[in-house]
Amino acid sequence: REEDKASLVRRVTKMAEDESWVLEAVMALLRSPEYTTPVMNFIDEKCTIFDEEGDESKLSFTEVHKEFVALVFGLLEKFLGEIGLTQEAFAEECDKAMKTGSEYAVVYQQIMTVEDFQSFKHMMVKRNMELNLELLRQMQEQQRQAGVDTGADTSIESGHGEEEDYEAQEQRELEEALRLSRMTFEGESLRSRAGPGDEEEDDEEAQLKEAIRLSTLAAQGGSDDLSSEAPADRESEEAMLAQAMAESLKSAPPPDPVSTEPP
Repeated sequence: REEDKASLVRRVTKMAEDESWVLEAVMALLRSPEYTTPVMNFIDEKCTIFDEEGDESKLSFTEVHKEFVALVFGLLEKFLGEIGLTQEAFAEECDKAMKTGSEYAVVYQQIMTVEDFQSFKHMMVKRNMELNLELLRQMQEQQRQAGVDTGADTSIESGHGEEEDYEAQEQRELEEALRLSRMTFEGESLRSRAGPGDEEEDDEEAQLKEAIRLSTLAAQGGSDDLSSEAPADRESEEAMLAQAMAESLKSAPPPDPVSTEPP
């Protein structure tokens, strides 16, 4: 801060021969951290009560405006004192710049705008909206990051759950198909042994094939639902397993309790 102030004073000294040096020095002040930092801190702190629907005559608004005017002119007065210039001399230079249309007339206009309540209110409302937007974006970003993390965990857990449910259901369907296949074969095998015949054997073979077909379809049914996740040869393996079980049952000897042969 001291270095900025010293630099500013040196610039003022160099401009001493120029009649416009006063306004140029003030313009440098308005762009320096010595001025912008306290002013922006004040705006950010006080703008939260300002909104577009706010009543212009609201007491709190006018009080904040008075504080703002006091802050700006206090900073200006302090600076003029540091460079050895009175407020009257500064006002005289501003008046001269306005009459001649000097480029430094903007300095006077900027300072005088501070006293205009409508301009002040507009500035405070705009800054309030900007801060609210920044806060909203930060909240959305935090929610997005939290959602991504939670969503990833949920997705993984959900994926495991769906896979486990699918495998359990698929296993149940396969076991049920094999059970029905075994029951169908055993029932037909018992009847054929009670009265064997070519026609009955053909019927038994047809029913056995139908049981195998149903078993295969049941095993393939669950796999089709998640074909994108299961490997292509999984269905054929399950079908082969069902067929092998059925063939094993076909070649098995009949149960002793229901045998029709004499002891």
